[in-house]
Amino acid sequence: MVHAAPETTSKIVSKSISKDGGRTSYRGLVRVEDDAYGCKSHVQCDALILDEDSVSKTLPYMEVGERDAQIGHEATVSKIADEQIFYLMSRGLSEEQAMGMVVNGFIEPITRTLPMEYAVEWSRLIEFAQEINRHSLTEIIAELDAAKAEIVAILGSAPTTAQANTSS
Repeated sequence: MVHAAPETTSKIVSKSISKDGGRTSYRGLVRVEDDAYGCKSHVQCDALILDEDSVSKTLPYMEVGERDAQIGHEATVSKIADEQIFYLMSRGLSEEQAMGMVVNGFIEPITRTLPMEYAVEWSRLIEFAQEINRHSLTEIIAELDAAKAEIVAILGSAPTTAQANTSS
């Protein structure tokens, strides 16, 4: 994010989910140019780790050329507690459903900003990712092809930003 003009504001939100030894990293630059007075920027990085082998790193980089700029960065790394899963399972959910509920709760601040059809597809993609270990490769490819066709159909029917702007 580059603040090249005065009195500008930015907020960067990064969310990551890691499992099966996955590694995530956030590398981001916030730059405030010399004459860009009154700028505000906030970077928020949240990571959810689903196992003992996964890792998350946050490596922010900030270049501030104006003394009155307000720049902030925060990072959290969380692991799903066994107590969370136990509680949800005691309410009748399977372990997989409980994990899915926690993961969907983690990404909910992002999905609520999406149009409904995208949010539904996003949730289905998360559920699909959790099922991967239980299916054969052939079944996975078939499901991916079906999901791709649905996403293409949705994107094809959604107006582009330019089209939406000209119709208002």
